[in-house]
Amino acid sequence: MTLRTALALIAVVLASACSPGSRVTAPRPPAAMLPPSLGLPNGATADTLQIGGTVQLSAALPTPDEETAVATFWWSSDTTVTTVSSTGLVTAVAPGAAVITAATASDRDSVTILVLGEPPSPPHVPVSVVAPELPRAYVDTDAVPVTGHTVRVASGGDLQAALDAAQPGDRVLLAAGATFTGNFVLRAKSGTGWITIAGADSAALPPAGRRLTPAHAAGLPKIVTPNSSPAVATAPGAHHYRVVGIEISAAAELRSAGALVALGSGTTQSTLAEVAHDLVLDRVYVHGHATLSFPRCVTLNSATTAVVDSYIAECHSRTNDSQAIIGWNGPGPFKIVNNYLEGAGENVMFGGGDPSISGLIPADIEIRRNHFYKPLSWQSEGWIIKNLLELKNAQRVLVEGNVFENCWAGAHSSALVWKSVNQYGGAPWSTTSDVTFQYNVVRRVNAALNLAGRPEKHPAERAARFRIAHNVFEQVGDSSLPLDARAGRLWQVNRASDVEISHNTGLGTTNGLFLVGQPVSGGFALRDNIFGGGPGVASADSQGYGTPALDYHVPGWAMAGNVVLGSAADSVPFPADNLYAATADAAGLSSDLRVISTPAARSATTDGAAPGADRAAVERETAGVVLP
Repeated sequence: MTLRTALALIAVVLASACSPGSRVTAPRPPAAMLPPSLGLPNGATADTLQIGGTVQLSAALPTPDEETAVATFWWSSDTTVTTVSSTGLVTAVAPGAAVITAATASDRDSVTILVLGEPPSPPHVPVSVVAPELPRAYVDTDAVPVTGHTVRVASGGDLQAALDAAQPGDRVLLAAGATFTGNFVLRAKSGTGWITIAGADSAALPPAGRRLTPAHAAGLPKIVTPNSSPAVATAPGAHHYRVVGIEISAAAELRSAGALVALGSGTTQSTLAEVAHDLVLDRVYVHGHATLSFPRCVTLNSATTAVVDSYIAECHSRTNDSQAIIGWNGPGPFKIVNNYLEGAGENVMFGGGDPSISGLIPADIEIRRNHFYKPLSWQSEGWIIKNLLELKNAQRVLVEGNVFENCWAGAHSSALVWKSVNQYGGAPWSTTSDVTFQYNVVRRVNAALNLAGRPEKHPAERAARFRIAHNVFEQVGDSSLPLDARAGRLWQVNRASDVEISHNTGLGTTNGLFLVGQPVSGGFALRDNIFGGGPGVASADSQGYGTPALDYHVPGWAMAGNVVLGSAADSVPFPADNLYAATADAAGLSSDLRVISTPAARSATTDGAAPGADRAAVERETAGVVLP
């Protein structure tokens, strides 16, 4: 909008001589006969231009006999601000104000031109979002036939000797219910056949594809570490081991330990040739106990490794971060499917330590149909509590059909924390990128998602390419959890590039989308969601709400097709093409945010589907994930 009608400057019209510098006195015609301020609309006496802009002024001025004459002279009071041609074409040169005067032999007239220093913001054109790449490889966990010998290890037998003697294709059977105490190592063997280590009583196990639970423990053989070393570990280059139907834990009298299962090494392996690979934990029960403070249950510093149909619990520490599963020095691919996972620090984490293998990024990670859980009793037990899934250095990650449950304010606030982190400064290639998060349920959490590009002190590659789609977020900021000032935030995005948040359903208690940090290039799409919380879309850096917050933090934004609940769209600028409603009922939604009537059912989404998550698909993908 120009100032053509907003600025009112007094035009001084004096009689002039034939040159701009001489003046004569002449009667001024009646006001009704004056031209409309050198041709500006609505009789305006001022105009506003951007640098390089032009305006054509009128060349006709009134004469004393009530006729008009063509202006003979034109000049600008400041040619560093504006210039004017002999026909009245004004060109803006630099910021400032200048008076443009037109003169005839008997009269002259003036207008003021204001030149603005910044060009106007162009119409918003969203930048397309680069889609994340899915895993390039997946781990095959189908059991292979035993082609060699069967070695039975009785209660009190020498398990390590049996493992050392086993050859590819062999099976090592441990006596049902027996306990083997020690630190057992899986050695590197020549050949590509699998060595299976299993309980002798296969009837004690659920069938393949069904999750083992503590209810099966009575019939399982048990491997117990008596010290801080792992109960089960791999030698450099060990490969093709499948562990089935084993309970793995620590001695009851032990108060501190390291990892219970260490697949690969987080520190000693420095080349890919040293990495253990082709390893499967199938229907295993790995757990600490109520008085054991230790950092992790399973480490995946390996390649082509899977944890399936298993129960991993009581992984907690009062002095360190602790995880059910963690990996930082193995290339992948990894498969984590159909498990129950308890971890006080992070239930599952990739990154968190600098790889000793140069350039390594854990990659091609499949995380499906797991129950991520923190017992609420841990609130009062002194364990260090953080989040449910943290990615600091990982790429090509598929997270699908999981249930994430219970996360409260501790050292971290959000249940899902994904960011690029060069943990100790030795791995500047670290990145979290190409993450697909879909058909999951996240419930009873203090805050849901914190997505950060490069938030910490050491240089790392920017986090990029995320798709968060068809997820249900429930009880974000739940009253049963201890809350802090950051509670109730649904999605926080801090300098990450190429982020798509589409077809999700959820409410925060303080914020829906919270934007943080300097602007980033790369696309940002917020479309077809049912979401809300506080002002709907807000800036952490005093950049306002709604459209101004998007313009500053993610200038390549596209926001359309959403149902935004409880937003301040009536008081601050918000993008069009969304439905804004104060309550779920007003938007045609049920109390659990399902579309039940107009207007939400008729709101225009960008793809023609109903807004929010595809609830039927989410329920189908997560059916059976939470066991009774």
